[in-house]
Amino acid sequence: MQEPIKTSVEKPEVATLSSSPGENRLADLIGRIDDEILTTGDLAPILIDNPLVDSADQLSASNSVQYIRFILEDLVCGLPMINAVEISHLVEWVQLPNVPPWLLGVGNLRGEIISIVDLRLFFNLPGMGMNRGEHIIVTQYGDMVAGFMVDRIQGMFSFNPESAVQQQKSTETGTIVHYVSGAFALDDDIIHILDCEKLYAAIRTI
Repeated sequence: MQEPIKTSVEKPEVATLSSSPGENRLADLIGRIDDEILTTGDLAPILIDNPLVDSADQLSASNSVQYIRFILEDLVCGLPMINAVEISHLVEWVQLPNVPPWLLGVGNLRGEIISIVDLRLFFNLPGMGMNRGEHIIVTQYGDMVAGFMVDRIQGMFSFNPESAVQQQKSTETGTIVHYVSGAFALDDDIIHILDCEKLYAAIRTI
């Protein structure tokens, strides 16, 4: 079995919405993962080494927050890197009785049992259950760990969430609107920022 690829994403020089060295590094690693799946059928997961800046003082000074950017159906979403543990290939799971369809079951990720959540099903998106992605973003909130299945991972970005110029109103009216902390314009897309606290509150009720 291949050793995991560990990465420490560097802090961008300027806290803007433009590409950064850290974003390019994560994108390169994701590309290597996709190539590995195509050529060998196997995957070396990306372990995310937080914090992503040198110190809490630097993060506070820049007001910059890092996010993983990914696709769900036709939505562009962002998940806080501070809650991300790793990006991995979708693991096999065991179904559980009497749970919502979006909770696919539990899987074994190198000895740790995690819940596998299909975000398409969770948000009741069109095409749910079809063309499932092959990646999960393993996240942690408090003492809970879950893998969020996504269609495609695009990379990383950072910005100041307090900037009024960047903030947009989400045009979504479905289930997802209850689980986002905001929406922001980036590269002609509206990125919906997922609220991990609300997501995990829903998982805890199961």
